[in-house]
Amino acid sequence: MKKIVTRLLCGFAVLLLAPGLVFAQDGTITGTVTDGETDEPLPGATVQIPSIGVGAATDANGEYTVSVEPGTYTLSVTFVGYSPIERDVEVTAGETVTADFTLEVSAEQLGQVTVTGLGLSQDRSRSQVSVGRVNADDIAENASFDNVSQLISGNVAGVSASASSGNIGSGIRFNIRGGGGLGGDGQPAIYIDGTRVDNQEVVGFGAGGQGTSPLADLNPSDIANIDIIRGPAGAAIYGTDGSNGVVLITTKTGSFSNEPTVNVEYRGTAGWSEQNREYSDRNHVTADDANALFETGALQDHQVAVSGGAEFARFYASINHRINEGAIANNEGERTNMRANFEAFPSDDFSIRASTGYTLNALQRPDNDNNVQGWLGNTLLLPVSYNFTDSLAIANLNDVQKVNRFNGSLRATWSPIENLSLQATGGFDSSARRQDRTRPPGFVYSGIGTDGERNIFIRQNDNYNFDAQATYSYGIVPDLQATTLVGGQYTDVTRRTSFSTTRGFGNQLITDIGAGDELFDIGEGLTNVRSSGLFVQQELVYDDTYTLTGMLRRDVSTALGANVSDVFYPSVTGSVTLSNFDFVPSTLSYLAVRAAYGETGQLPGVLDGEPLRFAATVADFGAGASISTVGNPDIVPERVREMELGIDADFQDRYSFQGTYWYNWANDSIIDAPLASSTGFGFQALPSNVGSIESQGVELTLGLTPILSETARVDLNVTYGYQWTEVQDLGPNREEIFGGFNANVLKPGLPRQAFFLPPIVGARFNDDGEYLGPEVGERQELGQPIPKHSGGVRLNATLFQNLSLSAFAEYATGHQVLNSTAGFGAGTGGYPIRNELAAQLDQLTPGSAEYIDVAERYARTNTNFDANFLEDADWLKLREVSIRYNFTELLQNATGTTPINNFTVGLAGRNLFTFTKYSGPDPEVNFDGSRGLIRGQDFLTLPQSRQFQVSVTLGF
Repeated sequence: MKKIVTRLLCGFAVLLLAPGLVFAQDGTITGTVTDGETDEPLPGATVQIPSIGVGAATDANGEYTVSVEPGTYTLSVTFVGYSPIERDVEVTAGETVTADFTLEVSAEQLGQVTVTGLGLSQDRSRSQVSVGRVNADDIAENASFDNVSQLISGNVAGVSASASSGNIGSGIRFNIRGGGGLGGDGQPAIYIDGTRVDNQEVVGFGAGGQGTSPLADLNPSDIANIDIIRGPAGAAIYGTDGSNGVVLITTKTGSFSNEPTVNVEYRGTAGWSEQNREYSDRNHVTADDANALFETGALQDHQVAVSGGAEFARFYASINHRINEGAIANNEGERTNMRANFEAFPSDDFSIRASTGYTLNALQRPDNDNNVQGWLGNTLLLPVSYNFTDSLAIANLNDVQKVNRFNGSLRATWSPIENLSLQATGGFDSSARRQDRTRPPGFVYSGIGTDGERNIFIRQNDNYNFDAQATYSYGIVPDLQATTLVGGQYTDVTRRTSFSTTRGFGNQLITDIGAGDELFDIGEGLTNVRSSGLFVQQELVYDDTYTLTGMLRRDVSTALGANVSDVFYPSVTGSVTLSNFDFVPSTLSYLAVRAAYGETGQLPGVLDGEPLRFAATVADFGAGASISTVGNPDIVPERVREMELGIDADFQDRYSFQGTYWYNWANDSIIDAPLASSTGFGFQALPSNVGSIESQGVELTLGLTPILSETARVDLNVTYGYQWTEVQDLGPNREEIFGGFNANVLKPGLPRQAFFLPPIVGARFNDDGEYLGPEVGERQELGQPIPKHSGGVRLNATLFQNLSLSAFAEYATGHQVLNSTAGFGAGTGGYPIRNELAAQLDQLTPGSAEYIDVAERYARTNTNFDANFLEDADWLKLREVSIRYNFTELLQNATGTTPINNFTVGLAGRNLFTFTKYSGPDPEVNFDGSRGLIRGQDFLTLPQSRQFQVSVTLGF
């Protein structure tokens, strides 16, 4: 023990005084690392000598060179997706020893390398935080997906991502570890190949409550994998970007080869969407009319991808065209994606990667949700359909968003000297979005009559980011290896919006917005937020068993208060690889425990730190300005702290387990406090750092390969997540903050967004026993919209080498949904249960037992009290089932020689079955979109569709 302590003290002295110290090197070890199945070289494999902290990465030819002192060393070789290998090598002074390595593909479920962020990765044996990985490329082989959320939800423990409605391109609601603090909206930072991309739901002129998601612009077929850093303990290196988690998307690339290769693949998919679950005639008098709205919507998806590479370069390019008709009229998406990725190693110590993507997207939204001009609002609320708006008027209402979007990144990595890596990444994400909304003249629309109306909304969003870091690895003393990371990050987000509305059109043939005879509304907006951070991270690894890492980041931002200069975020993480000890059975090929602590933040609003802002105002006496916002110059980001404990294990390289307990707490949450009228600021509110919330949970992942043979393989992946939240404080004189319809609340002592409603405790009667109305209790917590328990089960099987089967089920329990659709119908005669009870009351004798019983039930259908329509919403969904057969071998045997090297036919279905306690058609929807305090409320919201697909893949 004394010897170890002495080494550590010496090591820290060397770390402080001479981090670049290296020892005399008189011998050389060289060799090649190849794939055991294909014999192809593996560029980027890591070759290390852990005992002295020396190592190198293989070049484009899979070759490496390491210089060392004479002696005997143990070389360790690792590469993503392959089992590690070790070998003892003896080095003689002045000589070169050749040591070649052949790596075999690993059967482990959790992988050997985890992503730590900012384009960096780490050997899994040193991982100290839980990072969830989705092998998107494997999942996307089974079916064609509409958006990236369908690849994530349920595949990573503790992470859900679901569309807020069945609209094509609908906003996506993420739920990661309690939502990332009280002031956060739960949406993570998302990077594509190092580019920070726009992820804010776009509403524009509302079509009910639903906006569209910028993630709907992405092509899931171009994605190779998705890594999710779930909380501040792991995401602290991202500073104020990491409080809600970080999603790192990596798109596909080609492969290096000794000989230049080019592969061409075409994939065509055809299918249809249809209604998933019907509306019940127990909830709606006109359920048949609503169900008749649903139709079969066609789906087409065509993609051509070209990939390949040579010794020093590889590339990937694709073009995709997708037409997706929804299961209801006026709901359609047409998207064209183009992508080109390139990576090259001009020299052994320099690499460069370019990633580019371009999208043309057109989305048509139907009016629904809280809206009397939509299909569902006219067929579910009243006992007679289309009393609000005529069906022909609904059919002619047109709402289209068109998007032009480019995102790209350029990353360069340079190793000027051994063990030093310099990396720089620049990213740009630009989207131009235009919404055209038309109510043609000649039809009656609520609020505008028959003169017609045109709306135009334009949104230009530009995200720039630049990241740079330097990583240096070195040995301090034998068995003690250190890695120092220093870096910086800069982001710039500029958003311009404009809108205009005119009314009064002569006829339906003239649609130019300038043809309206009344300019009803016009305006524009501009916001810009610039943020930067500097960080330093130090990692120490002793005996390839003990790992300790400390990090400190300093952030500045234009969103901070005028009196706030900067903020700091620390993290400390550590792990112990127990499988290196003799007391661990050899059947446990890997066993490690880990612990982590980290802090991140949630930036204030763009104007929260500005003392006073004015807006242009037009009044009867002329144009001028009025106070628009009152800010707080002392405002700071909400601070989210997190502790994480975990264990990782692999058994016989065929079974794996990952378990994590996390606890986070947020302080300085930003709450808007109403200002006194004596201040002269009218009805403005002052943002203040006064709120706090606590959350905790458990995440479990189990990977199994119960069958593995030459002709069959079966993989099973099971995820489970539990989470609990409790609001702690909302500041002085603030007891609660309600969302829309006063149903969801932020209130100390309750879960986030809990349903806080007055319950019906019974019926009231007069002296003659006649029913007078419901007896109402005090407001209380009656449920929560966020599931306490969630997870998924994915089964992949390969039989007889050519037949592949896949199935995926997802579930969520411990939450409620407010069925406002049934609730509002109860007040307008559209709720059959209430109608039947009312008829029974008229026939029964007041005061009788039967009368009292019916009155009690009738009171619990009163439309004025939302508690009557709050339902348990546990659900289990069979998300995906697919079957594919590879006919390549049969084709080659039948034709002899053929240029086709892949011919696969597949069948797939999505959202096949839903089992739920909820009486509505879909327990996942939310009428107010994917953002804001309102959650778990179904009010005339379009449910998600069932989908079937047939696909053909041809490779050349």
